[in-house]
Amino acid sequence: MLLTLGPPAVVAGHSYGGVVALTLALRGRMAISALALFEPVAVPILLMTGETETFHAAKAIFDDYIARVEAGEADAVRTMVDFWFGAGAFARMPAPLVAFMRQAQLTNTRDIRGAFRPRYTPEALARLTMPLVTVVGGRSPVITGKIARAIVGHAPRASLVTLDTATHALTTTHAEAVAQTIEEIAGRGAIP
Repeated sequence: MLLTLGPPAVVAGHSYGGVVALTLALRGRMAISALALFEPVAVPILLMTGETETFHAAKAIFDDYIARVEAGEADAVRTMVDFWFGAGAFARMPAPLVAFMRQAQLTNTRDIRGAFRPRYTPEALARLTMPLVTVVGGRSPVITGKIARAIVGHAPRASLVTLDTATHALTTTHAEAVAQTIEEIAGRGAIP
């Protein structure tokens, strides 16, 4: 059954939201005119591209983090913050943000588990015929570029944008560029 809410939607997602947006598009149950993925943490896509060593190294870090959260370690989230935003990022965060991150780490582990569930194939990505843009930060971990290039390399109308000075926090730190990217991809997906 195809869900219709009027004209085809422009769907955008960041991080785990990017995985959700990609999954929504791959399921094909909703008319999507354009797709914008901002650092989607679709780590299993690395298995599709033969980057098994990178996949398993990342999975080991995330599995260790989940185990530490479940064991009650208050600052386990430091692992994720420093992984995605750079070494020492957690230590530089203001106290209210640290408190929020500590409180949200159990929810974050659910997102991580969810991000590792999908399995991707070249054939499925090739069916993403809408205009698609994947955006990564130039100061993000190498894994984000590998994920983005895998998507762009298989979706026929996909492009890659790198925001040179951005990290995984690009939707906050580069909000104007993010908004402009969504506007541009929406224009390419517009139906006359």
